[in-house]
Amino acid sequence: MRNCARYFKRQEILFVCSRTPLIAAVCNGHAACVETLVVFGADVDSVAVYSETGVMKAVQYHFTKVVQLLLSLNADTTIVNPFGRTALQLTKTDEIEQLLLDHDKLTVTTKI
Repeated sequence: MRNCARYFKRQEILFVCSRTPLIAAVCNGHAACVETLVVFGADVDSVAVYSETGVMKAVQYHFTKVVQLLLSLNADTTIVNPFGRTALQLTKTDEIEQLLLDHDKLTVTTKI
């Protein structure tokens, strides 16, 4: 928790740019901070500027560990940004694409 507090104190500019603490941690690849924030009540599906979720941002920045963490915390991968794209449609790496596909298959199977 101390490391997260120090990190966010140094990154105050991110908050001015309409980012939530969770989105700021995601955008900087800090999986431990993401996990801590969610444990303390942060919404895993909160949105940033341009209505993009944490999982969308993690996908865009190719942070595989953060994507894995958010998926394990049941991040919603079906949310669409203002440009009509989901996290899966934003991915550019095979590894992250497979993570999202596997998560979506598991989600569909669980709902049936």
